[in-house]
Amino acid sequence: MCLALDRSSFRRHLGDLESIMGVNMRHRVLQCMPLFAKLSNLEKLRLAEAFETETFPAETEIVTEDQPGDKFYVIHTGMAYTVKGGQRIANASINEGSFFGEMALLNEAGKRAATVVAESEGGVACFTLTRAKFAAVLGPTALTSLVKATSAERQNQLEQATIKFEDLERHGFLGAGTFGIVYLVTKQKNQKKESKAGTDGKDIKPMALKCMKKAQVAANSMTKSIDSERRLMSSVEHPFLLRLIATFQDSNQVYMLLDFVVGGELFSRLANSPGGKLAWAHSRFYAACVVSAFTHLHAKEIIYRDLKPENLLIDRHGYLRVVDFGFAKKVSRSSSTFTICGTPEYLAPEIITRKGHNWGVDNYAVGILVYEMEVSVSPFMDPSGEQNPMTIQKNILRGDLRFPKRINERTRKFVTDLLMKQPGRRLGGGKRGTIEVAEHDYFKELDFKLLLMKRYKAPWKPPRADPLDRSNFDEYEVDMQVPNYAAWLKKQNGADRKKLERAFDGF
Repeated sequence: MCLALDRSSFRRHLGDLESIMGVNMRHRVLQCMPLFAKLSNLEKLRLAEAFETETFPAETEIVTEDQPGDKFYVIHTGMAYTVKGGQRIANASINEGSFFGEMALLNEAGKRAATVVAESEGGVACFTLTRAKFAAVLGPTALTSLVKATSAERQNQLEQATIKFEDLERHGFLGAGTFGIVYLVTKQKNQKKESKAGTDGKDIKPMALKCMKKAQVAANSMTKSIDSERRLMSSVEHPFLLRLIATFQDSNQVYMLLDFVVGGELFSRLANSPGGKLAWAHSRFYAACVVSAFTHLHAKEIIYRDLKPENLLIDRHGYLRVVDFGFAKKVSRSSSTFTICGTPEYLAPEIITRKGHNWGVDNYAVGILVYEMEVSVSPFMDPSGEQNPMTIQKNILRGDLRFPKRINERTRKFVTDLLMKQPGRRLGGGKRGTIEVAEHDYFKELDFKLLLMKRYKAPWKPPRADPLDRSNFDEYEVDMQVPNYAAWLKKQNGADRKKLERAFDGF
């Protein structure tokens, strides 16, 4: 038996198919935006219905600085750049899924803080909503609370995006990697223009400066990876993802200016916990932060591929930030990638067998993380303690998963569902993707909307003596020498040299 509906009845009761598809598309975009996290699904759907679509050709001003406006914009396709005071802000691009113009929703007499210009050659498509329609859907009170919480942070981001490299003052080391050093930095004060206000430290905004040596990056064929990391970080915006503020370069190094996350690594938190493990509720809290971040990444078709406690930092509120996008990659949902990368104990079986993988490897890694947080070791570790990669890979492919008796049934079920060897049978392997992970019984009492708004009390909130406190980061010796890139280039052959001379043009 079939239920049938003729075209005229369909249109009379539901509207035309193109409009329905448009609303669904806008609804999916709103679902991925932290700004609307506290709205109900019905409210998001009503907003999606109220939005209109406008297109802007390349180099067209979408909004103009100091001009009044009453529209809010969400970029659907394309990219725009920001101009303030007649100068283009080099590190303030606006990407797909990002929004602007929110202050116009609060104040009828409000003027645009900056000019936004369509950059993509094919133009920019925006979802737009007027002040009147926004208020009609949410009501004036809800509208005010929604936007005000965001506007101050957006203003701070705009100010940070205008920072020049020479404005940065270094205050000490935060860490070191293969290609360079991470420093704690702040924007220097202009003593002539700024008063003594804020000398108590309240207005100090610490940041992290990641310095990478060009010669080492190029010698290890990592120039494309570094550029990909920059591009991907610029395209995402989420409370549990590390934010890229700006990028710079000089003759010998490239730099990423990042948010400073004061609490250090989750790895240190585990190491300092009794038995090297966390209570179930604490483990679930941190896992939820990761799942929320991955849901955002996967909605943008980005695979992370480097989950481990060392890449999870704890912010001043006690919430996690996922950092280090060196292995992240944009891959369409219907495609696979074959690169072997990641930490041995966190590799999904399909990475090891080189059968091709997609976002399911991130969900698998969440299962490994939860096991490690609650048990203190990874499930497929090398029992000899040598951490032999081949032994670990054999254990992963064997998939012999065992739990200590003290581990509760919800954790067992959650981890088992995530560590299924077949990607299609794995939790999150269905059409709804990582959203399935967030809906698992493991998170039953936890509201992800409240988590996004940081309404839960975190398991541990890092103590901070002052804004420049680095006590949660380990002290160790670092190599201060920076190789001369020009000298290194001279040693390369002609073809490679010409290519490498342009390798960092994007920074």
